Order: sequence, then C-alpha cells, then structure tokens
Amino acid sequence: MSILGRVNKPFLVLVILINVVIFFILHAEKSTLRVRYPKNEGGLPVLAQHSPFTLTRENGSEFSSKELEGKSWLGSFIFTSCPNQCPMMIGKLGSFQKILPKNLKIVSVSVDPLHDSPDVLKSFSQKYGADLSRWVFLTGDNKVISNLMSELKLGGNESPSMHSLRFVLIDGTQRVRGYYDSEDTNSMKKMLQDARKLEQNNGK
Repeated sequence: MSILGRVNKPFLVLVILINVVIFFILHAEKSTLRVRYPKNEGGLPVLAQHSPFTLTRENGSEFSSKELEGKSWLGSFIFTSCPNQCPMMIGKLGSFQKILPKNLKIVSVSVDPLHDSPDVLKSFSQKYGADLSRWVFLTGDNKVISNLMSELKLGGNESPSMHSLRFVLIDGTQRVRGYYDSEDTNSMKKMLQDARKLEQNNGK
C-alpha cells in the first residue's frame, strides 16, 4: 500500500483546505500591496494635500483657498518676467481653458511676488486672454507661496527660475490627484482626461 493510501482521508482533506485558504490569503495580500495610493470613486490617486492659504489676486482683492472648496482646480507656478517656460505654460492653459470642464478653476501663483504685483499679474493675464471668471492669478507673502509649493510637492521658492514646469490637478477637498509635464503632449492629453474624470465625480 502506498503512503497516500495509509493517510487518513479526513486529515488529507483538511490539509488541502488549509493550503487553499493560505493561497487565497497570500493572493489577497499581494493585490493590496499593488495599490500604492488610496483611490475614490473617480479612480485617481491621492498624491498629496495642501493646507488652507490666503493670497492676493490680480484685481487686488484677497483670495482664500476656501473659495476653492468643493471645486476641482488646475494649479501652476509662474512669474511674469520669465522669458521662455512661463509663456509656454500660460499659453497652453490659455488654449486649454476653452476645452477644460466648465466648473474647473485655474490658479496660477507667482513665484516672484516682489515683482509680480496685482497690476502686473492683471496685465499678464490679459496678454494671454485669461478668462478671469474662472482663472485667478495670485501673489502675496513669499512664505505662504513657498509653503504651498512644498505641500504640493513642487519644490520651494528659493529662486523663481527654478520653479516647476508641471501642472497640478487638485480636487475639492484640497487633495492632489495628478501631475502633468507642461512640455509633454501625452501628459497634456492625460491632464484633460483626468480633469474631466474628476469633474464627472463632482470634483472628488
């Protein structure tokens, strides 16, 4: 008689069942580990989160991040005396504002607040045909701007020329949902897709 033949059948069934349970547990753990970030119904990752901030917009009025609560928005960091990258970034946003979801806000923050006064930002916005009913240009306290950049994981504000060239998509609860390279065409296409996806989920 073989060894298997001498093994008690109920014991053999129990061993098999235990191995099946262990397999499914390990498989479930591996599936969990593959998820890098928490996701909500919109299916976009949560990559960072910013705290409340207050700055000054291009018309000279105070702007609080509370105005963005419940609204998704697209952020960028620029400065008006930038010779190349900033005009490229703002130019692209100027084109995209026509096809981005209507309820999406656009926020461009100056990394050179000493030079970029509200009047300077207003002239700059007009130059690129910005729709100021949905697009705000902000300046203000350098420490507030630097802290915002840090929280959004877009570097610091030590030197205006070293600012990030990425756009950042933020939902209505102050969470970062995506980063997009302004110099990459495919990244720009994904930005539009993600903005629409987020808007379909009511900015969450």
